[in-house]
Amino acid sequence: MLKNGLIAALGLALSAPAFAARLDEDKVKDDVKTAGKNAGDSMKDASDDVKDKLQTDGETKKARRHARRAARKMNREKRNAEKRARDTARDLRDDVKRDTDR
Repeated sequence: MLKNGLIAALGLALSAPAFAARLDEDKVKDDVKTAGKNAGDSMKDASDDVKDKLQTDGETKKARRHARRAARKMNREKRNAEKRARDTARDLRDDVKRDTDR
């Protein structure tokens, strides 16, 4: 029984770096996903700025475009706040883990 426990503990200790690497990959994927969405929103905002400067469309199109722009801005702020919260939680978890390992 003790032998089985030692084997299980050894297997868990050897597999821990693989789990840590996976967590880092997930963080990178989240960062890339958020950055890609933010870049897309920025391009749409730039396009809207150009349309506003040209002043070639009617008031209803302009109002709809501004409403969509406001929605994009809110989604971007929400997405970035969620990312900051996830990053803070990961940092705290890593700090606690590092402190308990000492």
